[in-house]
Amino acid sequence: MAARKKPTQNMFADEEQQKPTKKPTEAPQKDTEEKVKESANYLDLPSKGLLGYPSHVTYRDILVKDEEVLASASATTLTRTLNSVIKGLLNNCEWFEQMSVFDRDYVMLWLWSNNYTSKKHVDVTCGSCGHKETMEVDLTEVPVHDIKSNIPVPLEIPFGDNGEVLKVVPSTVGHEMEVEKYINKHSEEEQKGMSFERLMMIASIDLPMPFELKVKWVGENVPSRKLGYVRKYHQYFKFGVQDEVEHTCEKCGEVSTLGIPFQITDILYPELPDDFEELL
Repeated sequence: MAARKKPTQNMFADEEQQKPTKKPTEAPQKDTEEKVKESANYLDLPSKGLLGYPSHVTYRDILVKDEEVLASASATTLTRTLNSVIKGLLNNCEWFEQMSVFDRDYVMLWLWSNNYTSKKHVDVTCGSCGHKETMEVDLTEVPVHDIKSNIPVPLEIPFGDNGEVLKVVPSTVGHEMEVEKYINKHSEEEQKGMSFERLMMIASIDLPMPFELKVKWVGENVPSRKLGYVRKYHQYFKFGVQDEVEHTCEKCGEVSTLGIPFQITDILYPELPDDFEELL
């Protein structure tokens, strides 16, 4: 019998060396698709329809009522409230909870940067010569990577001595909402020992049981090395908005990286572009 390959051998091989994987069937196209594409409120997703839902969304403008809903969110309801608002902006998309968090983050950045201001100014200190300067980042020009065409959904990680496997799928908005709900059930003291990243990895494991039982089962049965494969799966097949941008020091030419200057405060307290005089 041929030896079974380790999951890492399949996961990190060059794309041209990997065997084709069966993709979820893309949602059937509607007769009105061409009309939708002609609409100004049509946005392609970086997942390109490879995750079992459509390759695009339609959207509306951000309204005052949306800002009021976001302003009413508390620390424990922020994720749920933000997702609710984004779903509304996407015309109450029926498959919103199935959407990859990478698609959701791309949509969120696109909507806010196109409804408000796309240009952010960041103070940067060169780590080589100490020169200080201000860098302008245009959020509409941040690189966006499409999903890898060979993404396995699900990824099957060998588990146990009897041929069992752990089935792992891309993290979704629904997983995120499930994790937030789980965390909020616990006291502040208990929450200190929780890792949001670890809980999201557990949520992405396809197990037919309530999430609370899933957390307990994974903790008692899954070796940490196997959970490490789950983390690698999400890291290797990450797509969407690039997390970092490069900066070149104007004095010494040293190249450094910094995180995308888009935070929750940009959503709760958005800024408008400095072109008010054009309205006068």
